[in-house]
Parts: sequence; C-alpha cells; structure tokens
Amino acid sequence: MGGHAFRTLLGAKAVFPRMAPDVYRKLRASCIEALHHQFNFVGVPPEDPGKLDFGDLDIMAFDPIAHEIPSSEELRVALGAEHVITNGQSRNFALIAERSSSSPRVTETADYGEPRTYHQVDLTILKTRPLWDSLIFHHSYGDLGLILTLLCKPYGLAYSQGGLKVRDD
Repeated sequence: MGGHAFRTLLGAKAVFPRMAPDVYRKLRASCIEALHHQFNFVGVPPEDPGKLDFGDLDIMAFDPIAHEIPSSEELRVALGAEHVITNGQSRNFALIAERSSSSPRVTETADYGEPRTYHQVDLTILKTRPLWDSLIFHHSYGDLGLILTLLCKPYGLAYSQGGLKVRDD
C-alpha cells in the first residue's frame, strides 16, 4: 500500500488508499507526461496482468533534458505534488487524490481535522541507460525480479537489479 514514506511526515492527517486501475492509469499518464518535460527517458515497469488495485506508482527516469537533474522542488511542482521526500536518487511524492465516480475520496482537509487523501508516486532517477533498462525489467510484472533471483540461486547464479552474475560463495 502506498503512503509508507509519508507516515512520519504527515501522520494521521493523510490517507493513501489503494487505487482502482482506471485511477492508476490516469495518474500514470499524467505523471509520465509531466516528467517527459524533465527527462528524455521516463518509464513505468509493466504491471501484473489483471491486478485489481495499486498502492503507489513507481516511475523510473534517466537523462535529464537540462543535463542536470532537476531539484526535488522542481519535480514536485512539475507533478503537482503537495509533498516530497528525497532519499538519494529516489523521490517520493504525495499528490492529492482527485474525486472520480470510481474513486470517491475526501480531497480536502476539513477545519475539524479530517484527513486529506493522497496518491504516492515514487520516482527513481538512474545515472545510466543500462541501469534504467535493468531496473524497468527487474520491477516488471510485480515479482519478476524476485522470481528470477529464486530460479537462479540453485544453479550458482545471482540475479539482481545490477544483472546476472556467477555467485562466489
């Protein structure tokens, strides 16, 4: 479920519900469009087929258009996020959830303290194209990276986001 990154920052005044597929697709499209103004390569790993809901949106980006990685604040503004947390090359954004017929949610904090509803978007900025390709593949279809890791282990191989290697143990 999304929102774990913001638990300490926002506490009980924020709710991060799971997203229906139509809400997720709309959020994915708008975030990719916004980030294409900042990076030459923006991608989302393919999701599990038939997945019923989503906790957050994971985006990978590489090759900033301005040849310098935009600041967290610039990215927050580009995405229309209310909050951002930066951790190295990763950024977590809290975007206010929109009301829709398939996802009726509270979108404003009432004066008497009702929580505001958000969607979490996680952005990982990669330094090289091969690493971008590898991370997109590793996170594809949910557990693909974990499945490949487990399949390789009995054969003396190690698979990770960095590639396939012969184990040295």
